[in-house]
Amino acid sequence: MNLNTKEVYALKVTDYSEESTQGIPSQILREISALKELGQLNHPNLVKLIEVIPQLDRIGLMFEYCRGDLGELIGKWRHQSQENGKHPMQPAMIKSYLKQILLAVHTCHC
Repeated sequence: MNLNTKEVYALKVTDYSEESTQGIPSQILREISALKELGQLNHPNLVKLIEVIPQLDRIGLMFEYCRGDLGELIGKWRHQSQENGKHPMQPAMIKSYLKQILLAVHTCHC
């Protein structure tokens, strides 16, 4: 959490000390470069990389925080359908989520 703005962020830490003796592995550097490029697009369906925090034997990637994830949401819907015997997702909702996913994938590959 940013103590000044009270904004919450997600942090992914990757340890690379055992993988490389010459600094940050090139694969991680390529991923960071791609994440920075995608972040400049300001696409609503892509999580934005906020900051890279390098340390001696690991690297931290700070992302904008998104509450929950698609897997969590699908698990919740599955649980609801088992409880009441009805499918909780309407076709329009499925279409909306699929469209958002496909727009994000399209943006990443163009």
